[in-house]
Amino acid sequence: MSSQITTDPDQRSTDGPPQTLHGVSFTFTTREGSLREIPLYAGSPVFVIGPNGSGKSSLLQKLNSDNGARARRITAHRQTWLQSNTIDITPTQKVSNDQMIAAGDARYESRWRDIYASERVAATLFELTDAEIARAMKIQSAVDSRNDNQTEKLRQERSPISKLNGLLKLGNLPITISIEENQQLFASKQGNEPYSIAELSDGERNAVLLAANVLTAKPDTLILIDEPERHLHRSIASPLLISLFEERSDCGYVISTHDVTLPTDSPNATTVLLRSCTWSGNRAQVWDADIVSSETGIDDRTRREILGSRRKILFVEGDYGSMDRHTYAILYPEISIVPKGNCSQVIRAVTGIRNSENLHWVKAYGLIDKDNRPEEETEQLAKRGIFALDCYSVESLYYSSDIMYRIAERQLEVSPDIADFAKAKESMLEEASEHKVRLCAILIEKRARNAVESQLPTYESLLQDPIHCIRYDASALLSEERQTFDSMVISKNADGLIDRYNVATTRALVAAAKHLGFAGRMNYESAVRKLLADDESARDMLRKRLSRLTQAIKADV
Repeated sequence: MSSQITTDPDQRSTDGPPQTLHGVSFTFTTREGSLREIPLYAGSPVFVIGPNGSGKSSLLQKLNSDNGARARRITAHRQTWLQSNTIDITPTQKVSNDQMIAAGDARYESRWRDIYASERVAATLFELTDAEIARAMKIQSAVDSRNDNQTEKLRQERSPISKLNGLLKLGNLPITISIEENQQLFASKQGNEPYSIAELSDGERNAVLLAANVLTAKPDTLILIDEPERHLHRSIASPLLISLFEERSDCGYVISTHDVTLPTDSPNATTVLLRSCTWSGNRAQVWDADIVSSETGIDDRTRREILGSRRKILFVEGDYGSMDRHTYAILYPEISIVPKGNCSQVIRAVTGIRNSENLHWVKAYGLIDKDNRPEEETEQLAKRGIFALDCYSVESLYYSSDIMYRIAERQLEVSPDIADFAKAKESMLEEASEHKVRLCAILIEKRARNAVESQLPTYESLLQDPIHCIRYDASALLSEERQTFDSMVISKNADGLIDRYNVATTRALVAAAKHLGFAGRMNYESAVRKLLADDESARDMLRKRLSRLTQAIKADV
């Protein structure tokens, strides 16, 4: 018997540039017909992500076949339950099992079915105990030969079981594995009475078998892990994987996963983002894929959002439950809508992606509220792929006359007295008028801030005079804005009012919703989304208001 677990500390060193993993390869045919090669480095994982049916498992099956004995495959449909905690195969049976597993992996149905699942589990536990026994035998041999230096060196090296327990601890699993008489494997928690490892939970057994499988691989092995997150909470799967990469930094890793957060947890990871695959007979032959390296120059959150998105991404304000995201997802179903909080974060995300040479395949756009921005500023933003609404915010689209009229028509089909379109517009004007002073002040706030900021002192001016006074007179602007407000109310220009002012901070929208037959804003806005989902002409009407964004999306093929 001989241990396959490396105990050389130098082989786990992560200092210096990444070392190419020799003797293995990661290649696949692209939809353009070219052969794409992904570099493999020792200790540096390559993640493969993509939607169901994009060919993740098929790609790992291909890599297993391409690399033969140099690859070790951990399937998604792996067995995690155990018959017992006893190693019940002999070395001869182990060799025979390895041959059967290799032959089974070569069959196309191994992509979804493992006919030697129990043999894999038996082989993993055999290798773990074999490595532990081999270490003990080496120490005993050194003791018998009275080689004190060799004995001490071997004793200082961590045993395979010690390494396994260390990994489980780093993976937030409070269990300890031990080998007792007759090569039986036991587990214990916090020093309590040991029990059979067969009695561990599904997640605990999965973690033990996964870690043991990696620990017992030969150096320079390409380890293929399909869906490591199965039966494991993310708080366990992520630290466990990272610890495995560090412990066995003499191996290469390709991990297929549905969890788009896992790649961002590994700072030196490369990600293969699969879109689809083309089949020939019963095997996938061609893959449509994009590559995301760790050197994208963008923050981890944006990188994670890219991994879970289509090639075209529209960043909007708000959060995942906001009106912005729901609305634009209906208007632009062919692209991913990602909320980024405020306008500054939207601008930063779009700019970062567009300036990254490694993300040339991503088409990023931004959509932000108008917020009374000067036309010159909106033009400059549009050149950078960031478009401003022609109105104050998304609420202006929902409560425009065109949309309210269509909703009123739908309501009248239910009951002739349920909605009053004219009264809805009138109530918006009345409610907004009560807040004229505040709404006008909100509108010119940004202009006033910019004017004051332009007068802030520099260090040179402070050296000349440490007393710096700033005075800004906004009275003329306020007076002019109030006149504009009054003219809209007099002319009953409800659309102009809602486009220009932040009426969402008043009860104007609530009043409009109630006069259209709804209990409140939430019910009305839900009805608008239903209208947009059902009516292509209504979607076109709003897309025309977002014409520059719509044209930019169509232009990028």
